[in-house]
Amino acid sequence: MRLFVALGLDKQCRHDIETKLAVLRKRYPVLRWTRAANLHLTMAFMGDMDETGLSALDEAVCKTSRNFSRFTYTIQGIHFFPSIHNPNVVALGVSEGAEKICLLSDSLEQNFADPRRMLQYNFRPKENRPFVPHITAARKGNERVSLKDMVVPEISIPVEAEGLSIFSSELNPSGVVYQLVSYYEFNISDN
Repeated sequence: MRLFVALGLDKQCRHDIETKLAVLRKRYPVLRWTRAANLHLTMAFMGDMDETGLSALDEAVCKTSRNFSRFTYTIQGIHFFPSIHNPNVVALGVSEGAEKICLLSDSLEQNFADPRRMLQYNFRPKENRPFVPHITAARKGNERVSLKDMVVPEISIPVEAEGLSIFSSELNPSGVVYQLVSYYEFNISDN
């Protein structure tokens, strides 16, 4: 099963994002827009893992979650990877709280750092570029598209991060379907 670790978004947050992006969806139908139900902030993509790998992943995510408290971050602005002239990904950025998400990413990486597990269970080594917290809003379709003239809507949505989720990803004829596999609430309070 193909797995990834993410900060999930509640129904209201996904609705708010969907509302903000509605005009762009209509104006740029050549992009493959992420369904509202699939919106999330990916912390780590693990790829194909068996039940033993899932068990090790559960252990690492649980350990990470125990060492963090709930925090708020703000979804703000739109980014284009690698560039606005020929984007592969259109993403919503994170302003306030981005540093906390990066610390969470680093902690996850440390908990995945057992080399035997990385080799045995197909953990993906960290990419050779810095982690940039974002929510994928759309991916490039089959046509080349420039978005340099895009009028970007004002986006500023506060989000309460309450825990880490492990999702499975399955491709079917109607698109990608994500299923929640495990959820680990952040356990340390700041009080």
